[in-house]
Amino acid sequence: MNQDRLLVHYERIADAPDAIARLRRFILDLAVRGKLVPQDSNDGPAINFDRAIPGDLERPFEIPRAWNWARLHTLGKLKGGGTPSKARNDFWNGNIPWVSPKDMKVGHIAEAQMSISEAAIAGSAANLIEAGSVLFVVRGMILAHSFPVAISRVPLAINQDMKALVLKKPEMAEFILRALRGIKPEVMKRVQRSSHGTCRLEGSDYSDFLIPIPPVTEQRRIVAKVDELMALCLNALPALTTRPDQIKQLRQTILNLAVRGKLVEQAANDEPASELLKRIAKDKARLVQDREIRQRDIQPPIAPDDAPFDLPNSWVWTRLGTLCFLITDGAHHTPKYQEKGVPFLSVKDVSGGTIDFANTRFISEEAHRELAKRCNPEFGDILLTKVGTTGIAVEVNTETEFSVFVSLALLKISRENIDQKFLCHLINSPFVKRQSADNTQGIGNKNLVLRLINQFAVPLPPLAEQHRIVAKVDALMALCDRLEASLTASAATRRRLLDALLAEALTPVADRELEAAE
Repeated sequence: MNQDRLLVHYERIADAPDAIARLRRFILDLAVRGKLVPQDSNDGPAINFDRAIPGDLERPFEIPRAWNWARLHTLGKLKGGGTPSKARNDFWNGNIPWVSPKDMKVGHIAEAQMSISEAAIAGSAANLIEAGSVLFVVRGMILAHSFPVAISRVPLAINQDMKALVLKKPEMAEFILRALRGIKPEVMKRVQRSSHGTCRLEGSDYSDFLIPIPPVTEQRRIVAKVDELMALCLNALPALTTRPDQIKQLRQTILNLAVRGKLVEQAANDEPASELLKRIAKDKARLVQDREIRQRDIQPPIAPDDAPFDLPNSWVWTRLGTLCFLITDGAHHTPKYQEKGVPFLSVKDVSGGTIDFANTRFISEEAHRELAKRCNPEFGDILLTKVGTTGIAVEVNTETEFSVFVSLALLKISRENIDQKFLCHLINSPFVKRQSADNTQGIGNKNLVLRLINQFAVPLPPLAEQHRIVAKVDALMALCDRLEASLTASAATRRRLLDALLAEALTPVADRELEAAE
């Protein structure tokens, strides 16, 4: 699927009051049709659970060649639920969650409003459902408008209005969850309504559901992409349709995806980031030996168990102080100012996200040379606000000489191994900004000390991927700029820009014909 086709389809729903809900359904529809992520010939064929392959007329839609159709009951064992006798006090208030339709409000269930005991299970008053099973509702008024599906996080029991699918392949649970949500329109066609309004799915109605099954490796890619796009819908898009001030939130979402390895594809031929760290360490040792920088404390590595989140295989966790040749700050005393001379920057001159010389103060050449012995900003360095407004990173992209006050930290990096723009995006991302906020000390005179800046945990991708991330982020930020400017323009203009943002977020995807997602 290409960008133009996405624009065509999203244009059809953008004016609707439930545009985001419909967009979510659209994403799930793409997922179950094999049109959300590319197929890979190395994946191999999908597992064939059902030898009775449905005929052409029975298949709801076409699926990729490596996929298979399976009926729900062939994927595992279907288990029912029940309500233990309320007269047996020993059956209730135990440590086993007892799930009913009213608990089916989230995608992963670990607790419920009520619980039962092991005695209730031993007395066959309810079935124990294994962790990793797929739960769904088969009776109740909720089926009039929805089809709740969830995965059990822990062993639990269910009531008589629900069913559980204990999978033969538990690793497929996350995909099956999203597949059932994706075929919801087909499910809702089978819901029966009694004369007094009760809704239900009979056994044959749900056990024979046709589920499209991709290869296991593609299942994982689909789950990751669906989750990424659903987060985008949840965190950014609804606010943008009604709240112009929430564009900032969209920018943060973009940076968040970027530093987690979810904005661009990884390339197998990229040199792993671990090699960058080796070269940086070697260069740093040489600079210390040449007395160009001082020996600094070695930052402790990040143990795998302490990693804040999972990274792509080619990335590594490290410390900001390990990445940089030098992290220092500006003058600790107020210099003597004069009308002209060398610009002297403080937080106010960079807090807008760029270096602004419009209202700087000036110091003499002699004072600048003295300060430069300890803190000498140069093209390719990074400034970081550390007093007052903390945690804003700005590129030094000018050849103009200047000095800085103590309110700014100076980061010198290996430009052969670190993309300056990437490191700025990384420091300005929600993940590192949270570390800046958590480590800022004081109430009135807020201060982010150098020792703690050095200890920031940061994810590092290969250099080639850093360049790809910068290009993608810059393109998306440019679209955000245009969207911001368009908020006073027509609704049609705003809609087209949103379309472009969504299309960018959905790439790369399979470029093939998309059936109408009604």
